[in-house]
Amino acid sequence: MSTKKGDTREGEGTRGALVAAAALGGLSGARSLAGPAALALTRGPRSEIDGALGHPAIAATVLALAGGEMMADKHPRLPARTRPAALAGRMMLGGFAGAGASAHRGGRPVPGALVGATAALLAACVTRLARAGLTRLLRGRPAAAGAIEDVLVIAGGALARRYLEADDRAGEGTR
Repeated sequence: MSTKKGDTREGEGTRGALVAAAALGGLSGARSLAGPAALALTRGPRSEIDGALGHPAIAATVLALAGGEMMADKHPRLPARTRPAALAGRMMLGGFAGAGASAHRGGRPVPGALVGATAALLAACVTRLARAGLTRLLRGRPAAAGAIEDVLVIAGGALARRYLEADDRAGEGTR
């Protein structure tokens, strides 16, 4: 198992890579494009997994689509995020974001993809229940509950980006 320069314990680099994968995968469980959008905004060296997201036109497209998803999410006729097709899409995008996040932190992409997809599955189920509870708490205002969820997803994306970029700022990134 490889470790990153500066690690004091065996496996610390792998653990950090999988934490990053879980964070971005979880974002995709709440909003399918949130994980890839956070990855697109991340600075620092790119791997072969997330390299295309570093291109300004592709990053802008992903961000525009993520914004569109946040607006569309408020529509009452949109199917539940836990329906099979929607869940499969979230898991695929969570897996992609997890693979890219893991590679960005110096880990292997396949375990990152598995962790990201699993985190997306779990987050989709949890956030659906949380949104339903928040809608009840807000006396039947699902759009308001969705807007609160959007704020939390954006904040989570910002935190995930800080975590991904931490190695680059510390000068410890190896790729």
